[in-house]
Amino acid sequence: MLFTLERDSHIQETDQRYKLLFDNSVDGIAIWDVSMKIRQVNKALQKLSGYSEAEFSRLSLLNLLTPLSQDIVKERRDLLFANNELKPAEVELITNYGKIIPVEVNSKRIECDGNTCILSHIRDISERKNLEHRINQIMVETEERERERISVQLHDDLGPLLSTMKIYIESLSQDMPIKDKQEAKSRVLHLCKEAINTTREISNNLSPNVLTHYGLSPAIENIIKRQPDDYLISFSNNLFNKRFMQMEEMVIYRIVYELLHNSIRHGKPKNIYIQLQLKDNVLSLSFKDDGCGFDLLESEIKNFEGIGLKNILHRVKLLRAHYSIKSKKGKGFYFEMKAPVILIENSNG
Repeated sequence: MLFTLERDSHIQETDQRYKLLFDNSVDGIAIWDVSMKIRQVNKALQKLSGYSEAEFSRLSLLNLLTPLSQDIVKERRDLLFANNELKPAEVELITNYGKIIPVEVNSKRIECDGNTCILSHIRDISERKNLEHRINQIMVETEERERERISVQLHDDLGPLLSTMKIYIESLSQDMPIKDKQEAKSRVLHLCKEAINTTREISNNLSPNVLTHYGLSPAIENIIKRQPDDYLISFSNNLFNKRFMQMEEMVIYRIVYELLHNSIRHGKPKNIYIQLQLKDNVLSLSFKDDGCGFDLLESEIKNFEGIGLKNILHRVKLLRAHYSIKSKKGKGFYFEMKAPVILIENSNG
C-alpha cells in the first residue's frame, strides 16, 4: 500500500512539473491527433494566435494554417505517424485577427490518454524572417543594379566599338593576294559578328529587356528560343498578360534560367518541361527533365555544391516559397516551387 501511495505521489509530481513547463514555455505548444483536432494548447500559443483555449477546442489545426502550410503539415503528420523523425519546418500561422505569422514547428509523436498524438513546439520567427528577407532583398537589389550597369556598359560601349571596327576592317586595303585578302576579311568579319552577337547575349542575360517590358511568360519563351535545337523544351502557363512585382518577376526568371542552364549543362536531357500556373495569388513552377539525374541525398549532404542548385534555393528563400526536389541517377530531375506573389497588373489585351 505504501509503494502504491509513493508511486501515485511520484506520478502526481511528474504531472505537475509537466504542466508547469507546458504553461510557462515561451514557445507555443499544441497537442493534436491524427485527424488534426487540437487536444491541448498552452498559454503562449493562445497569446500568439489570439484564440482562447475554448476556441481552440472547436478548431482543427488546418484552420490555423495557410493553404501551402496545410500541405506541409499533412505530409509531416503522415511521416510522423510512420515513425519518422523530422527536422523543424517553417510554416505560416493565421491568427484570429487574420494576420499571417511565420513560425518554426518542431514535432514528435507522444502517447496521450491512450492515443497516439503529436506534440508540436511552435516558435514565432517573424523577426528572423524579416531580417533574412531584408538582407536577401538588399543582396538581390545590389546584384541587379550591378547587372544593369554592366549591361549598359556592354551595350553602349563595347557593341558600337565592335560595329565600328567591323566597318573599318571592311574598308582596309592591304598589299596581299586577293584570295588571302578575301579569306582574312571573311574570318575577321565572322569574328566581329560573333563578338557582337555575344555582346547582345550577355547584355540580355544581365538585364532582360523582354522581362521588363512584357513580363514573365514572354521572357521565359525568349530564353527557350535561345537554347540549342538539340533539346525539346515544352513551356505552358496561364499567366497571359499578368504582371507581378518587379523583384518577384526577376527572381522567378532567374530561377527558370538557372534551372534550364543546369539541366542542359549537367543533365544532358532530351526533353524539358516547364510549367507556370497562377491560382489564388500563388504561382506554381514545375520543371522536369529526362536527363541523367543525381543522388539527391548525397547532394543534400554536400549542400548542393557542384550541381548549380545553391543559387536557385537562395532565390526560392527570397520569395518565401515552398519547394520540393526529386531526382535519382538515371531518372531525370524534377523541381516544384509554390510562391506567394502580388499581382500588380491584369491586362487581357
